[in-house]
Amino acid sequence: EDFAENLLQEVKETFQSRMDLAEQLKENAVAILNLCMESVREAAGYHRDDISDLLMKQSILEFKNRKKYIMEMRNKCMQTRTVVQRELNRSQRAIKLLHEECARMEAKINSEMLRSMAV
Repeated sequence: EDFAENLLQEVKETFQSRMDLAEQLKENAVAILNLCMESVREAAGYHRDDISDLLMKQSILEFKNRKKYIMEMRNKCMQTRTVVQRELNRSQRAIKLLHEECARMEAKINSEMLRSMAV
């Protein structure tokens, strides 16, 4: 009986540490997402400045050079978006796996508790 109680306590502690870890990972994911969004906002600000410069210089730039420059900026924005999306997807997958692990641990704890009550 002591073994079962010790095991149950160990499982509860493990479950709680996993829940704490899941919460920390969730907080980290939110922080990463906020940083990524800030980076995108900053990049957008730089691109706005670039576009303003481009418009001021348009009288001396050839059309194909302007078009090429705008396409490069568009590509930079798309690259930033891709990185942000990839990091968001990784964070979401990690959170999902942690929730699944927590659900398994909770089911195991409940099973152990029911088993110990039946004894």
